[in-house]
Amino acid sequence: ELYVLQQEQVVESQQEELASTRGQLERIDETKAQMMPMMLAMIADLRTFVEADLPFKTEMRMERLAQLDTAMSAADVTPAERYRLIVEAYQAEMQYGNTIDTYQGSITNAAGETIAVDMFQYGRVALVYYNPANGEVARWDRTANDYEGAWEVLPSSFRRPIQDAIRIAEGTAQPAVLTAPLTPFTWPDPNAQ
Repeated sequence: ELYVLQQEQVVESQQEELASTRGQLERIDETKAQMMPMMLAMIADLRTFVEADLPFKTEMRMERLAQLDTAMSAADVTPAERYRLIVEAYQAEMQYGNTIDTYQGSITNAAGETIAVDMFQYGRVALVYYNPANGEVARWDRTANDYEGAWEVLPSSFRRPIQDAIRIAEGTAQPAVLTAPLTPFTWPDPNAQ
C-alpha cells in the first residue's frame, strides 16, 4: 500500500508537470512575439553604441551588425540562434573595452588622400595612429566637430610612447605603463542653442 501511495504521488506530480508544460507550449507563440521586438531593440541599441564609439575596426563591427540584421530576417534561423548571435555581438563589443590592440588602418587626411597608418586602440579610452611614412601621430578627438569626432595631430613628444604602445600590443616589447593622449569628455549641453 505504501508503494502504491508513493507511485500515485509520482504520477500526480508528473501530471502537474505535463499540465505546466502544455501551458508553456500554448504560450510559446506569445513569447516569440515578445522576443522579436526586444531583439530588434537590442540590435538598434548596439548600432547606436557602435556609431557613437571610437571609430576602430568600423568595417568589421558594421559587418557584424549587418549579419545580425540578416539573421533577424532569415526564416531558417531560430529565435534561440538569433538571441545567441546578439549576445555574442554584445560580448565582442564589451571585450573591446578591456583590451589594447594594434592593426593596420587607413585615414583620410585634410587633402583628401587615403594614408596607411598603424592604429592603436587603448580600450575605449583612446584611439591613436602612427604614420610610419612621416612619423605623424594623432588621436581621435570625440569632442571635435560638435561631437562628431575628428583626428587631432599630436606633438612629436607623443611619437615614442605611441610607438612603444604599438610594440607592446604586437607582443614585440614587454608590457609597461602606457601614456595615452586623452581628452576630458563632457556631455554636450542639451539646453545649448
